[in-house]
Amino acid sequence: MLEQRIQQHFIDSADLKYQTAQALGKPIADAVQAVLACVTSGGKILACGNGASAADAQQFATFCVAGFERERPELAAVALSANAALLTTGASNGAGHGDWAQQFARQVRALGQAGDVLLALCISGNDANVLAAVDAAHERDMTVIVAS
Repeated sequence: MLEQRIQQHFIDSADLKYQTAQALGKPIADAVQAVLACVTSGGKILACGNGASAADAQQFATFCVAGFERERPELAAVALSANAALLTTGASNGAGHGDWAQQFARQVRALGQAGDVLLALCISGNDANVLAAVDAAHERDMTVIVAS
């Protein structure tokens, strides 16, 4: 009984991967092309997300800078969730800069330039701070890649 259940999980997983490849192959290829165009023209990738997505954004930026699977030149990437001091500015000092919904957008406006890429990771698809970052990226004529 247990062995059958385990085998069924593997079968279901393989089936889901096949379906996902069919549905997401082109959007993923398009995203990769956008990232390649960005970094080969001297641009940078800004990545953001909340919770586990923040950790994913940090890992993505780390792989860009430090490499992944093989040695290669560093790629310019910044995880917007990595600066705790900036993210909490104004939260307790009354400076009026603690608007949580603008925490990533501020960084996009400060760091983003036309031709750069914003990688927005959002499980729910409606996090106010991630959506504000997307708006800020559009204002800067950046390419936006959303994964939710």
